This record gives sequence, structure tokens and C-alpha cells, in this order.
Amino acid sequence: RFGLPESSLLVYLVGTLEIGGGLLLVVGLLTRLAALGLAGNMAGAVLTAGLTVGGWVHLGLAPALLVATLVLVYTGSGAAGMDRRLAQVPV
Repeated sequence: RFGLPESSLLVYLVGTLEIGGGLLLVVGLLTRLAALGLAGNMAGAVLTAGLTVGGWVHLGLAPALLVATLVLVYTGSGAAGMDRRLAQVPV
């Protein structure tokens, strides 16, 4: 609908990214990588649906999630995140 190639496959890829990346963020594992992938996803949502459809989800929620994921790319996981716990384990 937005002129993207293989759009039916893209729906499954984006869904997998959103579920997998969201789960990684919840447990704080690979936080920066997951947040970077989700930031790209939100940028794509704003640039496709946001510009053609509009609405509060595409022009309000998606940019807010983009900012939140970029903050996570910068800061990483919190003290309770698995990233921090694994970094403290002596090898």
C-alpha cells in the first residue's frame, strides 16, 4: 500500500522485529541493538504511514517511540537489565 517491495513479507519481518525487539527490551538483553532496530522501524513508520495516512498513532506515538528507542541506544539497559548483569560476571 505504501509502494514498498514484497510488502506481505515485510509485514512479517516488521512484526518479528517488534515482538523480538520488544521482548529483548523488557529483559534488558542486547538493549542497544534491539533499540536501534526498533528506532529504524519507527523511523520507517513515520516516513511511510505518517506521511501518507497521518493520525495520532503515526504522527504522535511513532515519533515518541522513536525518541524513546534512541534514548535507549544512547543509555543502554538499566541496572536491573541482563546486559548489566552479564557485564559484571567474571570470565
